[in-house]
Amino acid sequence: IDRGKKAAVRQLVQRELDAGHIEPSTSPWNTPVFVIKKKLGAWRLLRDLRAVNACIQDMGPLQAGLPSPAMIPPDYPIVVIDIRDCFFSVLLHEEDRVRFAFTVPEPNNQHPCARYQWKVLPQGMKNSPVLCQIAVAAAICPIRENFPTVIIFHYMDDVLLASNQEELLEKARVQLIVSLERHGLHIEPRKTQVGRAVKYLGTQLRPRSVTAQSFEIRTTVTTLHEAQKLIGQLLWLRNFIPISEAEMTTLYQLLKGGDSPL
Repeated sequence: IDRGKKAAVRQLVQRELDAGHIEPSTSPWNTPVFVIKKKLGAWRLLRDLRAVNACIQDMGPLQAGLPSPAMIPPDYPIVVIDIRDCFFSVLLHEEDRVRFAFTVPEPNNQHPCARYQWKVLPQGMKNSPVLCQIAVAAAICPIRENFPTVIIFHYMDDVLLASNQEELLEKARVQLIVSLERHGLHIEPRKTQVGRAVKYLGTQLRPRSVTAQSFEIRTTVTTLHEAQKLIGQLLWLRNFIPISEAEMTTLYQLLKGGDSPL
């Protein structure tokens, strides 16, 4: 990688180190890391974990699809909570961390490279989404037991609460936040929604209607990240329009990637 990208890698790695997401390592494992530029010009650190994923037993999905907001009775007050950095809030077992090591390259090999390993669920590990779901579900479980009449939808890091009693709904919301924090999970206050008109999992909920939010599908795919985004959008659309598994199977081949991590 060129000098600019190397500088970006070192800067992003230092940020993860300061945040406590990684730690110095002497692991014999090593996975490639690289950076890409996001739309606004900021760099994003990516990890190529295909070799590691090939050694991991697939846990499989825990949910067959998205929960349908159409099942919420009309005029129910709703609270939508977004969990901040869910992957980075779930610790890896100490014995597993060595498998997620990576090396930061040095210009001209002028001194030994620094090696680090992830302490939290790394993005790109195929079981990270499932483990994140398990962690969030464990935090929600006491709330389901304490408030059996409150409707609770949970998908990945998005949680929806609904009830015909606003006072009960508020108590459930407060206790949910406490339970999440007790499990090391934190909400994103700016994304919390309260009321009878909210957005959840790509839908717009109103007192007596549920509609799909409008978005643009990019059909020109040149990178693995773009392929993942396209397939994710199509999987979401299957909740509203018929898209067969046979049609999706061809697109799944894009996720296998090629020689390049992109």
